[in-house]
Amino acid sequence: SIIIGQTPITQLPFSQNLVAWSFYNLAFSTVFLVNPLNLLKPPMEISPLPVREQESLEKIAEIRDVLERINDAFLAVNRNWKITYINDKAAELGNCLAKDALGKNLLDVFHESFVSDFPRLVETAMTTQERQYQEDYLLSQDVWLESHIYPSHTGLSIYFRDITTRKKNEEKLAESENRLRTIIQAE
Repeated sequence: SIIIGQTPITQLPFSQNLVAWSFYNLAFSTVFLVNPLNLLKPPMEISPLPVREQESLEKIAEIRDVLERINDAFLAVNRNWKITYINDKAAELGNCLAKDALGKNLLDVFHESFVSDFPRLVETAMTTQERQYQEDYLLSQDVWLESHIYPSHTGLSIYFRDITTRKKNEEKLAESENRLRTIIQAE
């Protein structure tokens, strides 16, 4: 007998047997070939991947590869606030391992003390579907972060960039300008 999914082909109307066999075998389902007397051989599984499914898996692998190449912190959450992707840099900011953060609530991993107004920023982005941006100092790691929150109908993409060097250079420039003003005003 031939089983398509969970339905023996013999339970399909006769006119659909051949069509169903061809359709499911080539496109959508795992097909099991079973010896009629179950005496000689165990069931043999034949499971060709549909072309579209194979292409989808390749696209997913390509996207994951692109995300893994990002040197800055990146994570994604779904509409239920569950982390669906997180790279190692983002996990480091959350003081956890990436594998441990997957599936957890965003604000449980990146709590309120992480970045000031972070809960408000992500909520605003999700509600208004408008991009959010903020620069903030993360005291626990002595780093300045630039936060970009990009909403979509499926959730949020959150990108953190370390801007500590830029902030230090801006501070040095401001100090130099103040010294120069002081010298000019003294004359």
